[in-house]
Amino acid sequence: MELRSLSVLEGLAERAEILASSIQNLNVSAAEGLHLPEVPMPLTLDSTADWLRAVDESRRKPRLARAKRHLEAAGIDTAPIPAGVLEQPESIAELLKRIEAFPAQIRKAATVALGRALTKGIDDAASVVDQFSAAADTTAELARETADHSWVLDRAAEVVAEKPEQATEIADRAREVLRQCEAAAGYGVKIGAWNALDEALQAVSDFNRAIAERSQRLTIEGLPPDRPDIEGRDITSAMGILQQSRLRLDDEKRRLSQQLKELASELRAIGHDFDDGATTIAELREAVPRAESALQGRRRELREALGADVFKVVEALVKGEMPTASRVDDAKLGQALRKAVDGGYRIHLEVPREDQ
Repeated sequence: MELRSLSVLEGLAERAEILASSIQNLNVSAAEGLHLPEVPMPLTLDSTADWLRAVDESRRKPRLARAKRHLEAAGIDTAPIPAGVLEQPESIAELLKRIEAFPAQIRKAATVALGRALTKGIDDAASVVDQFSAAADTTAELARETADHSWVLDRAAEVVAEKPEQATEIADRAREVLRQCEAAAGYGVKIGAWNALDEALQAVSDFNRAIAERSQRLTIEGLPPDRPDIEGRDITSAMGILQQSRLRLDDEKRRLSQQLKELASELRAIGHDFDDGATTIAELREAVPRAESALQGRRRELREALGADVFKVVEALVKGEMPTASRVDDAKLGQALRKAVDGGYRIHLEVPREDQ
């Protein structure tokens, strides 16, 4: 056991002597202007050996080593990049410098794209950076317009980072989202942040469309404009309130129309035509009370003309109820019908169905 330990120690000592000798030789080279890679910490025999290999490459291929330093500092893996590309450190450094000036939202994506393009060549890399440069200008311009809604810029930048060639179209879509948000904010609703531009555009434009349709509906129905109770609410809650408002208007119109139809039918049955021509909610709100008043007036006239007893019999017949013989005999029933017709009632006989 002791002999084996001693052998290991001797091997380590010999390896350390070799490394120390190599480092001493480097001192002269460093004095001559060699740019040495940073010494790895913590310092071990293995890390020192790796460092010496990097230094040796720097001595033999200084241009290639310089390009690697630039790329690795930017987080780009240099292994798949051809040596011929790495022999152009000035071009690589210029491309990286351009990317550094990009907005933070797309800088990382541009760096990753540069690394992929460098595996093909410097020209491909330059084309990629040119494309991202145009996208960066578009993103920077959009940033100045979205100060009050920074999430719009963030969502747009995420898409631009994936599709820099569509930066102009993406920015236009972001501006439309911004325009819709500002319009919605004018109604006092809260504008939150969405996870995607398309999602935001759909939700906010639907809200603005619902507001416009409600305003138009009020105008068509002859009703005064009013402000729905949506201030301080989020878009989803506000949409729910607008939908309930629309349903209430639909229900009221349906109810008033049916009520007016029934009143008109009752008036026709007692010889009074009532064709108000009401179609809007405002008109129906006024027509129903008029029809009710006309019906009450006509009944009052008939009651006075026919007498209370005959009027009760006729009213029962109008409702489809046949008075019992003990209450009204056939002679009196016939007289009541004749008086009713003379007074303006319209008698309608229907053929009974087979199942009756």
